[in-house]
Amino acid sequence: MDDFARRILLIENSQSVVSQIESSLSNPGSFDLQRSEDLTSGLNQMRSSSFDAVVLDLSLPDSAGIGTLVAVRNECPETPIVVLGEDENPSTGMRVLSEGAQDYVTSAAWNPVSLPRILRFAMQRHNTGRPSVTAKDGRLLTFVGAKGGVGTTTVALNIAAALAALDHPTIATEWCWPRGNFSLYLAEPPPTNLSAIGTLPPRAITAAVLKKLLVTSLHNLMLLHGPQAAGEFQYLNHAQAEAFVAGLLQIADFIVIDLQPHPSTVSRVAVRNSSTVVVVLECNPESVVLANETLSMIRSWAAGDIAITAVVVTKGGSATPMSLDDIRSGLRCGVVGVVPPSTEPMPGFSKRLPITISRQGTLPADALTDIAKRLASKQLELLAS
Repeated sequence: MDDFARRILLIENSQSVVSQIESSLSNPGSFDLQRSEDLTSGLNQMRSSSFDAVVLDLSLPDSAGIGTLVAVRNECPETPIVVLGEDENPSTGMRVLSEGAQDYVTSAAWNPVSLPRILRFAMQRHNTGRPSVTAKDGRLLTFVGAKGGVGTTTVALNIAAALAALDHPTIATEWCWPRGNFSLYLAEPPPTNLSAIGTLPPRAITAAVLKKLLVTSLHNLMLLHGPQAAGEFQYLNHAQAEAFVAGLLQIADFIVIDLQPHPSTVSRVAVRNSSTVVVVLECNPESVVLANETLSMIRSWAAGDIAITAVVVTKGGSATPMSLDDIRSGLRCGVVGVVPPSTEPMPGFSKRLPITISRQGTLPADALTDIAKRLASKQLELLAS
């Protein structure tokens, strides 16, 4: 954005909220804040002056509810609107966004310190017509299996849990047909999932919407579950997929996404915007061949300097196991870690939790935690033993 003060109109009658917003936007030269106490005076100000953004409370002395937003939008449709509201129901947030707001912030989630960033993202999304993936704060770690059944979901969830346990705000998410797998591994149906975003226009798929779909587990790991039935699944177009990834990157330090090993729009967009792509394979010749095919597919999607590495999962009973040296010589990328066999009935999980938080100190859990640390520090090649 250009380096000059942005004119912000605040339509708010609560003096305590006004004081918080004035304080958060007080950095000299960044924002020029104007205030109206009710809808009527706010509309009059919009008719007489131009603004770069509007911060709007839906509960005003002379207007309340969605009609308040519609009136402001109709008065100045080219101005981005950030809505403040009390209702934490996800459907309310989606309705607000579908009516043209760029963001919806509830009082429970309200943090005045974050308002400058919220406003900048809102103005950028409005100016480009959709969220910009380049305006990202977090790092995207994309996990793709060499084939189905190698343990990609197990590795992804355990890495995400380990990062969260290391005090990195982390989201684990998935996008797979016909349904998400996280709830099967964690043995708990989620109260919300991503099925709703398939019906939203790109401009409505924002960080605020995704936050309302988050499920927080123990140790501060945040989960965004995929659709829970084939009938809920919607293929995303390119603009929707970009908006989805852009929204994720605004929420957490790390986003761990579990993808299926075949082409999709979400897979292509995720790979292009990843900090690191991790291919998961088993220690046998077939898996190495398929991993190299997956690597070729990933590199055809990549743009710019994207790091690519591999995690090798060892399982008991493999008919033709390969040594790590043989895997390295045949694999067309580095290896960030090797996961030894897990003895749990559901490998990689104990007491409905990833073993990186439920069985710390065991060899598989420690190996996965070490991989998480390497990915966080971008040490992507496992040192020779």
